Amino acid sequence: MKMPAQGSIIMLEDDTRNWCGSFPSITAGVNCVRWSHDGALLACASDDKVVTIYEYGGRVQSAGSIGSKSVVNVEKYRLTHTLHTHSMEVLSVEWSSDGRYLASASMDNTVVVEVEDMHFLYLMTMVRKIAERIVILDTTRGGHNGPVKGLSWDPIGKYLATQSADKSLRLWTTDNWQCDTVITKPFSQSSQTTMFSRLEWSPDGQFLFAPCAMNNQGPTAQIIMRKDWDTELDLVGHRRAVTAIRVCPRLLSYVDYAGKTIQVTCVAIGSRDKSLSVWVLPRVKRPVVVLQRLFKHSVTDMSWRGTDLVVSSQDGSIKYLSFREKELGTMLTSQKMGNVCESLYKIRPAQYCNNGSGSLLETPSKANSSFIDSPEELMAKRKAEAAISKELAKSTESATLPNKPTQTAAAKALTEQRQQQVEVRTSDGKRRIQPIFLGSTVDDEPAPAPAPVQSRAQPTTEPMLTDDPMTSDGDEGGGR
Repeated sequence: MKMPAQGSIIMLEDDTRNWCGSFPSITAGVNCVRWSHDGALLACASDDKVVTIYEYGGRVQSAGSIGSKSVVNVEKYRLTHTLHTHSMEVLSVEWSSDGRYLASASMDNTVVVEVEDMHFLYLMTMVRKIAERIVILDTTRGGHNGPVKGLSWDPIGKYLATQSADKSLRLWTTDNWQCDTVITKPFSQSSQTTMFSRLEWSPDGQFLFAPCAMNNQGPTAQIIMRKDWDTELDLVGHRRAVTAIRVCPRLLSYVDYAGKTIQVTCVAIGSRDKSLSVWVLPRVKRPVVVLQRLFKHSVTDMSWRGTDLVVSSQDGSIKYLSFREKELGTMLTSQKMGNVCESLYKIRPAQYCNNGSGSLLETPSKANSSFIDSPEELMAKRKAEAAISKELAKSTESATLPNKPTQTAAAKALTEQRQQQVEVRTSDGKRRIQPIFLGSTVDDEPAPAPAPVQSRAQPTTEPMLTDDPMTSDGDEGGGR
């Protein structure tokens, strides 16, 4: 089997973990990939200073010839956006919980926030300047003085947390994009030997978990309390620096050792010591499980799907961990999560509304997808376009053509007279036609106005926007 080249993005099936496809990155290695919360878009951060966004287009009807040994894709993806907003390698990228923002962190000491809903970009043209669509969080706004290694969106929508090699964690307010709080104490002794710092919030926004912290010269995962940004609590046990923290997307109903049912946050911690630990907080003081030497190298990233956890490593391998209900508990429904947040903050976050979708709005990228999965869909689309064209032609014709005047009796008689033709033949066989007086005692009928020329272009709902590097606002290099 021919495997994809280095730097490619590999897709695996959710349930079977079988090969589902791959597609190459732009030009360099990929550091981070994140699905939008509705599953329609995939953002990729890479070493070529670029953030690329792909659109999922459904399953492929034919996955190659029978007996072929080469790897074939069974899913379709289309490159929709290329964001040239950084001057150095991009280390992390994250979608906001409500789908409105996309943030990227880079070695150039900056965080770039796309302030437009990426789905709305499908429905609008690039009429505004690039500067109006992005916010750059740098030193002019109280930003970092070193490479930014990780970021995480507050599930309540109020903050964006970023962590840097300058041994600080910064909290930015999303209403004015200013630095609100700087936390340095837990990270002052850290050696910053990790390439990534994957931090994350708890599902209810009560806690922020940050890697690369130190306590008494030992590596820890820092727990930051939302109420007053207190940093007294941490998670210990790993022998080397913590690289990644990922939290189960919802709270869990967990039965503790005393048989009491409590609501907990499930946290997975990966480290440079090649191991993984899983915790349920806040009332359980020991990890649920610790997996020593799970890899041959550092843990680089993780992702939850329900109570299943996928872990990647710098050694190039991926582990899939599945937990039973009695080990971690039962996930709360979207409705219950909304109730929890509403009781804490008097608001219900978008990701816990509308049956748990990432956005309250219908996804335009799905409704206006450019992918056609079958001939039947293509024929239906063409028929719909033809019907629209026909209706437009009718409405245009009725609006522009004057009403035809009623023919009078005199004009009718004159017309009948003109139709009579007297013809005789001479002895040699030639025809002779008697001329008829063509004069008229009534005004000629006015000629109808010419119909407007109909465009041959068919109406379309496809987006007019392109974010190709050479066509974005005329900015060479596609910089946003």
